[in-house]
Amino acid sequence: MGYYAWTAEVDQHDIIVSIQQMLSDEGFKLLDQKQWEASMIACWYGPPAVDELARWKGKTYRTWSYRYKQGGAFNSLMYMYFNEEGQLVHHHPGPDPRDINDGIFRGMD
Repeated sequence: MGYYAWTAEVDQHDIIVSIQQMLSDEGFKLLDQKQWEASMIACWYGPPAVDELARWKGKTYRTWSYRYKQGGAFNSLMYMYFNEEGQLVHHHPGPDPRDINDGIFRGMD
């Protein structure tokens, strides 16, 4: 269902120095620590569950959404908004639409 993605960091000798579950509250905190480009996010977090266009502050952005268990328990999505250069400009969590209205998501008009 896409709730887990593991990233391994290696040193200059290709020895694994850490492994982290990225689709988590802790993993998403990394998004606040530096500038991210779409290619970096794809490497660290894997492919998104949803790739679509969405509006934010009156503009349309390429948006990637990642399923995860917010707080370790709640089915959620982390929404990531990219500008035309492929740089992350905003991200926020939200409920997984599959769990709203008994799994029937009607969209927003």
